[in-house]
Amino acid sequence: MNRKFGTVILLATLGACASDGVEVLPAESNDIGVAQVEISHVFGGDDTLVVRALDVRGSEVVAARLRTGVVSYSPEPDAVPAQSSYGRELLLAMDGFVHPAIVNPSLHQMTLPPEIVDEPKLRSFLRIPTVASALAASGIGFTSSPAGADTPYLLGGGGTTCAGNKFPNNVANPKQCCQETGGQTTHVLGGTGTTLARRIYYPFACRFADQTTGCVDTQCVIGPCKGFKAWSHPQGKVWHPFSGDGYYSNTCAWDDLAGNYWPYPWTAEPTWAGTTATCTCTGCLANGTPTPIGCAN
Repeated sequence: MNRKFGTVILLATLGACASDGVEVLPAESNDIGVAQVEISHVFGGDDTLVVRALDVRGSEVVAARLRTGVVSYSPEPDAVPAQSSYGRELLLAMDGFVHPAIVNPSLHQMTLPPEIVDEPKLRSFLRIPTVASALAASGIGFTSSPAGADTPYLLGGGGTTCAGNKFPNNVANPKQCCQETGGQTTHVLGGTGTTLARRIYYPFACRFADQTTGCVDTQCVIGPCKGFKAWSHPQGKVWHPFSGDGYYSNTCAWDDLAGNYWPYPWTAEPTWAGTTATCTCTGCLANGTPTPIGCAN
């Protein structure tokens, strides 16, 4: 059962901008029927890389648009207003619908775990070597999944109420929150009471997008509680989907109430409970140490 994305994007239509031409390469072995990869760079106000995966008929299977220019980002939407900076924005699309934007607020290489994209076709697209190489050359890299972790990452499986140490205690407690087997959380922020967000967690804190130190406080993409905000929507629900056997399952279903959801739209299913934030780390030093010194994350 695939996630549905609700915003149409035409990646092949980029307006009247300069381009360095289109390169078409054969695709390596894959499980989504991609025969060729089409790569183009477009230059205008921003630098835009477009990568399209095509089947044997030349029809688009999946596409990516990586834009380098001014982006808007907040590591903690509850506590810090979004700020504009020069960085990168990655959009991934299939079947006429687009994945929520993945934003890097700097030009540091952005190394992401592949479970940030929890739709199987998109993940397979990113694993095609020609695609991965084109994105890496423009500042986006993907690490490998832990062994055997694909199923819970894809399906939102093994859901439990979120651990409190996933969230800094200087902002309001999440109102709804589900934590997956791999540690990822999908939650409704407590401060706004409506914002739906997803976070990926790392074994370290206070890092740039390339996982290096040197950032301070809100410059850090990986925050003091070891979380990276993968995406967010202005509103939404985190809920238990119906399992089909008369019960509601412990799965991290979500719906932004605007056409984006997984695995199906929320109707009136019970929502996940919130959690009490217990991470006492609220800032970052340039050497990668969370502050205040000695805080618990």
